[in-house]
Order: sequence, then C-alpha cells, then structure tokens
Amino acid sequence: VSLQQADLQRLAADCWLLSPPCQPHTRQGLQLAESDGRAAALARLVDLLEAADPPLLPSSLLLENVVGFESSSTRTRLRAVLLGRG
Repeated sequence: VSLQQADLQRLAADCWLLSPPCQPHTRQGLQLAESDGRAAALARLVDLLEAADPPLLPSSLLLENVVGFESSSTRTRLRAVLLGRG
C-alpha cells in the first residue's frame, strides 16, 4: 500500500526522515537509481512532496547521506521539487 495525501493529513508529521536505499545508488552497484525497484519508496515520497497540499508538507526534511545518491537522477529530481516548492 502506497502512502497517500490522506495519510499525510492523519499523521501530521512536521519532519520527514528520508533514507535512500544504498543498492540503487552505490558506486559498487549497478547505479540504477529510480529504475531499481528498491528506490520506489523514496520516489513515492518525492511524488508526495511535489503534489501534496502545502499544509500537509513537513517544515523540515532529514536526508541520510548515501554514497552515490549525490550524483543520482533521484537526487536531481528531489532537489528540483524542493526548489519548486520553495
């Protein structure tokens, strides 16, 4: 079951902790980023950050430093969404 906007309203979380899975991003792996199914949960959170009504969004995000994520397309998309949301 995927997280929905109604869940965000019910949870009312003011801070989200995002932890990209290592395997899709690691330098020693295949570096498939969002093409790797293990990255789907993080991609869903980025979707919610992009589409959710502003009152449902957290005031802060914590993002684990996963090696390889810094140069991934997922990071590029996350950054663009965050900049677009202000």
